[in-house]
Amino acid sequence: MQTFKEYRQIRERSVAIINEIAAHLRTLGGETKATSLEMTANTLAKNDFRIIFCGEFKRGKSTLINALLGQKSLPMKVAPCTGVITEVKYGQEPNIIVHPLKGEAFPGRIEDLRDYIAIQGNDAPEVSRVELFFPLELCQKGITLIDSPGLNEDWRRTQTSLTELNKADAVVMVLSCEMALSRSEMDFIESRLLHQKIGSFFVWNRYDAVWNDDQEIAALRERSQSRLEQHDGLVYYLSAREALVAQIRKDEARLLKSGLPSFVDSLEQFLTTKRSNIKLLAPLKEAQKAAQYGIHVLSPRAYTLQKSSLIELQNEEIALQPRLQALQQSRKDLQELIDESIEDILNDTIEALDHFISMLAQEVCVASEAVSLPQASNRQERQDFLTRWYHQWLRNALGKVAVDAFAPSIRQGFSELQDVLNIERTKFHNQIREILQIEIHLDTSPLLDSVWDDSIPQFVATAMALLIYGSSADTVSIHMLGLGALRAWIAGTAIDELEQIKFAQAMVDALKSKRAALIQEMRNHLEEHCTSMRNEIDNEMNELILDTKKQLDIAIAWQEVHTEPQEQIADALHNLKRLHTDLSELFDDV
Repeated sequence: MQTFKEYRQIRERSVAIINEIAAHLRTLGGETKATSLEMTANTLAKNDFRIIFCGEFKRGKSTLINALLGQKSLPMKVAPCTGVITEVKYGQEPNIIVHPLKGEAFPGRIEDLRDYIAIQGNDAPEVSRVELFFPLELCQKGITLIDSPGLNEDWRRTQTSLTELNKADAVVMVLSCEMALSRSEMDFIESRLLHQKIGSFFVWNRYDAVWNDDQEIAALRERSQSRLEQHDGLVYYLSAREALVAQIRKDEARLLKSGLPSFVDSLEQFLTTKRSNIKLLAPLKEAQKAAQYGIHVLSPRAYTLQKSSLIELQNEEIALQPRLQALQQSRKDLQELIDESIEDILNDTIEALDHFISMLAQEVCVASEAVSLPQASNRQERQDFLTRWYHQWLRNALGKVAVDAFAPSIRQGFSELQDVLNIERTKFHNQIREILQIEIHLDTSPLLDSVWDDSIPQFVATAMALLIYGSSADTVSIHMLGLGALRAWIAGTAIDELEQIKFAQAMVDALKSKRAALIQEMRNHLEEHCTSMRNEIDNEMNELILDTKKQLDIAIAWQEVHTEPQEQIADALHNLKRLHTDLSELFDDV
């Protein structure tokens, strides 16, 4: 696909085919599968492209989005500003919808947008996200722009950005031409973006600060190439401020010089050529499986049932109850198996955390030997320096644990779970075949393919590391502030080995004091990312169980009103085969 128009046309055709398949499944008694498929069609019809703008604070994310809007809609200032996810979507008139942390969403005035999304002091608003509707041509093409909280200025807001990142079609990481790439920025790129199966665009903002200095430009491009060479062709240099001014003043020459138009063109080309097919493939595959389900499972049984007498069907209904109860028990057992596997993964992660804590004192003692306090600094400056040093050390150490221990443990745990689930799933299918008493063909593709990929263990591991850091950093700092060693450092005197040990032990004690709370947070986080997997498995089993019962109910109803359903069954089967062929052609187009 080369244009948004072509994508929308294929999407509309796909939605129509999926809904038609659902209608024929319902005729055959596949009520539950039909309802699920209609939900898929509804989601696809609304499935716009999502572009998330991320980066550390003071990089100009909100300014860049404002430049796209052509006016100062999102708040911009020097301090960390955006506190919640802000989604910019197309609307004929500017307006907003506010989604609070508790309660129902409500409309708001665009003039009050800052009150809902801007950080006031250290507190973010009690809002989960805000939708900003704006008559922007880019959004009219089916694109949602997402302004995210700054990375690494608050761990909970950083986790919000990471969660949103996992749902995006493209990520725009905003950097500053006036600042070198920070260690935390490189950590984010290496731990998140290199594992992400989406487009990564790196925007060096504030290019106007250097674009009249050839030497500065050469140095910037050399620095960019050495650090971002894996993303050659996806690096852009622009001035969001210049673009915003140009948009407001309707100055086309200034806008072109800002670099914004070429960046937008590249974004659009990427979405149409690289992401549009990906957005269509999953629902089309689901529809194809549903058509096969109707052809190979529902229609053979429907033909068998319509040949039975009313008495035979009623007797079968009585006999079916305990067997369906057995299937429900199998479904429950499988859910318990998932819970046990999650617990095993969590225990392995806890073991890695405990190992990290056990080695912490030794490692931080060694690291603290290299700390050199700034000269001619006062007490507060030295205290701030040490706090920053500790925070950075802990963040880096946890990042290494995420890569070296958490991610491999999570990946191995889910690999083992995949194998076990496929065995249990085969047993469940055999039970279904025995109940239906016909040879049926069920989908045997790997169960977790649609809800799990190689990037997720890294994502979960990184988020866990951030969670541990965010939950413990303040507690550790409080422990440290009571130490004579810290007071000695602040006073400028040298510390001996014994004081270094006390300093390190304070960190260990603080982490141990938070251990139980950390484990519960980790459990909650792991559960959150297993929800889609759990639902996928449960839905498949539940559909087979409920449709087995529904088909029998329909067959009894046919007999009670003396209906001859052969023609309806034949018509549904014929149309499902036709639609299955249409889907194959759509796959070729996609």
